[in-house]
Amino acid sequence: MLKRFPFWVPVSAHTPSFLERGTQFTQSSPHTQLLLTKLNYRLEETRVLCIPDTRKKERLVSLAMAFPFTITADACDVPVGMKPEDTPVMSCGALTSLVDTTTSLHVVERLLPENITHVSVDIQVRSLHPIRAGDRVVLISRMDKMGARLAFLSAELLHDNNSEIGLDTATTETTSGKEGEDMNKNGNQVGSLKVLEEMIVRHRVLAQGNHVKCLLR
Repeated sequence: MLKRFPFWVPVSAHTPSFLERGTQFTQSSPHTQLLLTKLNYRLEETRVLCIPDTRKKERLVSLAMAFPFTITADACDVPVGMKPEDTPVMSCGALTSLVDTTTSLHVVERLLPENITHVSVDIQVRSLHPIRAGDRVVLISRMDKMGARLAFLSAELLHDNNSEIGLDTATTETTSGKEGEDMNKNGNQVGSLKVLEEMIVRHRVLAQGNHVKCLLR
């Protein structure tokens, strides 16, 4: 999905130090490390969509981060009495952990180069459609507001399936490619918001979430 939207740039191009810091963050929790391994997640595949910093106009910050995953049976529930032909569905616990982990990684990225501890104040997750083993998905974390003490984030889990949504790849690249590159270069906030909303509308939203984090400065 993300390769078809060139305005999403690799996180390593925007924040090179994120790969090291993100690895430290995920490896600090055995639970998080196991979950991301089960979902075939690679930190370097994360991408960002940028806007100008409200405090420093010459600096770009990540409005949103995109995390690609593949849902595996290991991350799904296998209820008693499940038939062999049934496809396992991702558990609510795994989904909540995924929203927690990805939005927390977004906070980590926004705080760099500082390394500030942050804890959850509130997290809510809503499953809209079954998330099945074998699904390719992209979780979009959006930084709705970030202050000195609190960060407010929202998340959408999108189903990456061209045939289902009828997305014309060639058309998308032709009409959005140069525009998207210019958005990242110039930090066009209105354009970036438009791009983000368009991407969400074009794909089936499997789940949504909200996360409030406290920064322990």
